[in-house]
Order: sequence, then C-alpha cells, then structure tokens
Amino acid sequence: MSWEAAGEGSYRYSFYVHNFGDKPQSYQLNTSVLVPGIYEEDGVQFMADQDRPLTQEEYTLTYSGNVEHGKVTVPAGGRARVTVQIDLTETGKG
Repeated sequence: MSWEAAGEGSYRYSFYVHNFGDKPQSYQLNTSVLVPGIYEEDGVQFMADQDRPLTQEEYTLTYSGNVEHGKVTVPAGGRARVTVQIDLTETGKG
C-alpha cells in the first residue's frame, strides 16, 4: 500500500487485492475516515486517546482502479488495484 498527499486536504492511497483461487472474487469496499480526537482542558487543546470518525459532511471519498459501484472484482489467479481518494471539505479542514 502506498500513501500520498494529493494536495491540501486531499489524500490518496492504493493497494492490490490478490486472488489465489480458481474463480473470480468480488468484494464490497468500505472505508472509514478517522482523525485524531481533540479535547480541551483549561483552554489548552490536547490529542485524545481515541480517533474520531469524520462525518459525511467533512469529506468526499472516491474509489478508482478495478472498481465499479464500490465493488472490486479480482480475476481468478490475478490481482486488482484499488485507489482511494479522500478529499476534505471546508468543514473537514476546520
């Protein structure tokens, strides 16, 4: 898997799904977008122990590569590349 910053507030990573079997396999993709949780104490902000999931208003998510309708199909004995693009909205950047 490789990560890259695709611009301010944009992130992209790619990976391969391998199929060692003799029949095609399909998988529904599901991505959770998390950021460090923040809490405030005595007017000072600190990073929390747990991450906070972003809401759908805070980002857009796009799959590309061997993906159709959010599903990747891997041919028998083959592999399929998936790229995930995460773009933060102005709300998500704040």
